[in-house]
Amino acid sequence: MKNKGFTLIELLIVITIIGILAVAFLPSLLGAPSKARDTQRIADVQKIAGVMTTKQIGDSLPGSAGDVLCSVIADGTSPLGLDAPDFGGTIPGDPTGTQAVEACTGGYAYINAPGAAPSAYSFGIYAHLENNTGNIACSAAGALANDAAEIGIIENGDCYGVLVQ
Repeated sequence: MKNKGFTLIELLIVITIIGILAVAFLPSLLGAPSKARDTQRIADVQKIAGVMTTKQIGDSLPGSAGDVLCSVIADGTSPLGLDAPDFGGTIPGDPTGTQAVEACTGGYAYINAPGAAPSAYSFGIYAHLENNTGNIACSAAGALANDAAEIGIIENGDCYGVLVQ
């Protein structure tokens, strides 16, 4: 009569393989929420840049050259003159509500005519990311590096910026 079942060696091999797979995939699963928030921040910055570009065509941009303003402040209003209907009901803000841009807690940073004078850009919009992206607008070589460093959004390149000419 034959015994049915697995040997101890077979069970240990299966457990070892499962352990190796868990170690290989666990870090990527744990990083998913921060990557999702970063994706939301990038989409928000691009939306804001689009609306600001549209406003730029008809009106002048808010602030003077080098001024730092926020996309939205704690009470939900926008120093940039952004309107909720432009975004389908709510002005975009940081997904955590604690955007790590020193000047703009809860929102994204706007710089009028960023970079060295005369600026090649009309404005820039920035977000502080949780994961490093190496975005050129936030790098030491980027046109906004000095302005971005002043508002505290360049930390190891973990920022995303959109420059508009």
